[in-house]
Amino acid sequence: MAFPLSIAGSIVIDTHIYPELIPSVIVGRLQDLLSEAKASEVFVDGDTVGFTNRFIRMVSSWNILVPFDSGRFAVVPGADGLEVRYLLSTRRLLRAITMMLGGFGAIMVAVTIVTDIADASGASEVAQDGLGAAALPAILWLWVFGLNYLIARTRMPSWLKNGLIY
Repeated sequence: MAFPLSIAGSIVIDTHIYPELIPSVIVGRLQDLLSEAKASEVFVDGDTVGFTNRFIRMVSSWNILVPFDSGRFAVVPGADGLEVRYLLSTRRLLRAITMMLGGFGAIMVAVTIVTDIADASGASEVAQDGLGAAALPAILWLWVFGLNYLIARTRMPSWLKNGLIY
């Protein structure tokens, strides 16, 4: 899975600098971070911590978990220390924005076509205006979904590092 369905990444924690951070400590901190961020459900399976989110949660729109419906964090030993790998699902965000802007686009195209037909415009003009009306929701989709995805992708590594190291 990749764009637009999920965000995958990892951070490395240098255990030479932070020798107290062993996998069990990191798993515990991940649980605490997800609970503080008000994940709907947090579960642990060995060195993996997962979460799910209900559709409606009473959190700020800037809550780190808002764009994600579920995710997993795995703590894996590596050459440079411990690696925390994550895979976060953005399917709900994709569906919600697509449905919202798809409905908006359908209404725009219908209104444009009906207006052009009422004005007795030619068929080529109606088709051209309909395509123009469909382009705006597509551009808005790229803007709204794309920026939310980019912000979520950018914020996650620093949120993890700050929460796990400090």
